[in-house]
Amino acid sequence: MPLPPLYHLGSVKNILGTEQDSELIFSYSDRYSVFDWGEMPDHIPQKGSCLAIMAYMFFDALSDRQQWNRWSHVDADPQMLAHLQEHGLAHHMSKGLIDDQGNVCQPNQPTPYLHVHKVDVLRPQFDGTAYNYEAYQQRPTNALVPLEVIFRFGVPQGSSLMKRVGNAEYLQELGLSEKPNFGDTFAKPIIEFSTKLESTDVYIPFATAKEIAGLSSQEAENLKKIVNILSLRLKDIFSASNLFLWDGKFEFAFSKETDENGDRSFVLVDSIGPDELRLTYDGVQLSKECLRTPYRGTDWHQSLDTAKSLAKERGERDWKRICTQDLGQQPEKLPAELIEQMAQLYKSLSNAISSQLYDRKIFADGWSLAQVAHSLTEQQKGQA
Repeated sequence: MPLPPLYHLGSVKNILGTEQDSELIFSYSDRYSVFDWGEMPDHIPQKGSCLAIMAYMFFDALSDRQQWNRWSHVDADPQMLAHLQEHGLAHHMSKGLIDDQGNVCQPNQPTPYLHVHKVDVLRPQFDGTAYNYEAYQQRPTNALVPLEVIFRFGVPQGSSLMKRVGNAEYLQELGLSEKPNFGDTFAKPIIEFSTKLESTDVYIPFATAKEIAGLSSQEAENLKKIVNILSLRLKDIFSASNLFLWDGKFEFAFSKETDENGDRSFVLVDSIGPDELRLTYDGVQLSKECLRTPYRGTDWHQSLDTAKSLAKERGERDWKRICTQDLGQQPEKLPAELIEQMAQLYKSLSNAISSQLYDRKIFADGWSLAQVAHSLTEQQKGQA
């Protein structure tokens, strides 16, 4: 049975299906996006299959009650851990991985397609000055939470956190007693919130996040607890492969049902993988940060903030058009060597995760993490 038509074209991931469907298919592409730009000039071979497989493995493992019962952490909320040990984590994956004919397949059969349950996306309307989140004040169910929730175990080079920690009130909200420095790590994850459905992701205080998403006090507290425990669990999974998890993000949907108090629970959606996480191996970046680094400091990168500022002044949403047409800047292609290294990076991470969770490797031709780290280090030396 052929796959359904294109429902939504994303910068990295396409969604297949129709408006009437209750289930959809994520089609992970070999494209990549950095700095909110959208599709960049190059493609990374087999990146889409790696992302689909990693998403499947994390959804599968985090929903497994037995795996939660074999794990514990001193900083995990006892009630949330007990819930996960009894029920597993709720997520939006449905059939799991499928092939190009819609047949269910296993992780050792590389495919870019993941079958998921559909959730409603209630996009806030922009009136030229602000976004209207009135739809979320109606407390919808089975709808995307209009937030990205970011967790941080440290401050790697390039971390945007350093742009915000000069604000003492915000620093206190994060639970930090003093301003951190690049390279600092945290024993417990700190949690930040940003908008999800606006033209540019904007970091916002917790009170604002709670307000625009229409969260009750209990829902807001539960959201923090689930992000805390998920980040701790991921950190331990990666640590077993000698990977350090610096930071990452989660996206959620509201559940279809409410409890006796009218509160909704949360369903993990989107994906978990190196495009959502920042990882290092022996101090070497092994995540999408490797794709950001070549662009930092370029004329194109420096023009992004200018384009966004001009868009805000003009009351426009399309800052990318301003960047390309008014400022004459667009990203350049990457070196072929880096493209191959990135392809191997995604394969090596897929193998590391499958080895930890399923005791097997997916890609026989994948380099080891050490090989990828060494190759990237040598390339950086050559550019110095």
